[in-house]
Order: sequence, then C-alpha cells, then structure tokens
Amino acid sequence: MNKYIENAFIGILVGNKCDLGNREVSEEEGKILANALGLKYIETSAKTGQNIDKLFYILTEDILKMEQEKNNINYKPPLKIYDENDFYINLINQIKEEKSNNQKLKDKIIELEKILNEEKVKNNKLEEKLKKLDEEFKKLNNLEKNLDNNIDSKESLMKIILEKDKEINAKNKIIKISF
Repeated sequence: MNKYIENAFIGILVGNKCDLGNREVSEEEGKILANALGLKYIETSAKTGQNIDKLFYILTEDILKMEQEKNNINYKPPLKIYDENDFYINLINQIKEEKSNNQKLKDKIIELEKILNEEKVKNNKLEEKLKKLDEEFKKLNNLEKNLDNNIDSKESLMKIILEKDKEINAKNKIIKISF
C-alpha cells in the first residue's frame, strides 16, 4: 500500500468480532491479506474488549516511531509494553461483578418467591373464609325459605282458623236463636 501513497502510511488490518464462533473470514485469511497489503494484523472484539487496548497501543507506538524517524530521533519503546494480562484482569473483574449482580438477582428472586408464597397462603385463607361465608349464606337462604314457608303455612292456618271461627260463631248464633 505504501507504494500508492506519497507519505508514510500506518495501518493495521483489524479482524473484528473474533468472539463469534461463526466467522466470515478466518484468522489465517486475515493474516495473509494483511501480509499482502504490508499491514500488521490483529483480531479484536468490541463486545468483550479483547485486544482493543493492544490495537491502540500498537497504532500509537507506530505513529510515534514514524514521527521520530522523520525527525531522525532514535525511538525506544516505553518500558512497559502492553500486557494482555490487563485485559484478563479486567475481564475477571467484570465476571466477578456479573456474579455479584447475578447473586443479587437470585436473592431478589428468592425474596419475591417468599412474598408470592405468603400471598398464596393469604389467598388460600381468604378462599376458605369465602367458602364458609358462602355456606353460611346458603344456610341463611334455606332458613329464609323455610321461614317464608312457615309464614305461608301460618297464614293458611290463620285463614282456616278464622273460617272455622266464623263457622263456630255462626253455629253459636243459630244455637242462641233456637233457645
């Protein structure tokens, strides 16, 4: 690529989404293309953060090297070269945080399940009370029907008694008149 560009060119071919199992381009194909283009090659994952820091470190280092070469300065890389362990330490910390969050969620689920069970118990007690009240209501309805029937019977008896009483009074009048 440098032969087509007048000024010095810094570039890195980046294979992204290396965390995915189903790849469009293999790592080997990426390295072959980068070599053909005269570029460095690195695979990254924006999702997991894999090699993102390393990518920018390499790019920055190359830019500094180019600038120092332009100005005829001997380039010495910094004492601490990018350590991939930083990535793994960050990843471990993220996993610990996720586990902590998962435990908090599990604790919340357990708490909600306890509340749900308590509510179910309360609901069952209320249903039992409702059944008892329904039975009492049915008994009261039966008593009311019986009372209505008794009232009807008493009214019928009263009519019969009044009729008999009229008959008796009428007979008594007849008897009095006959004496």
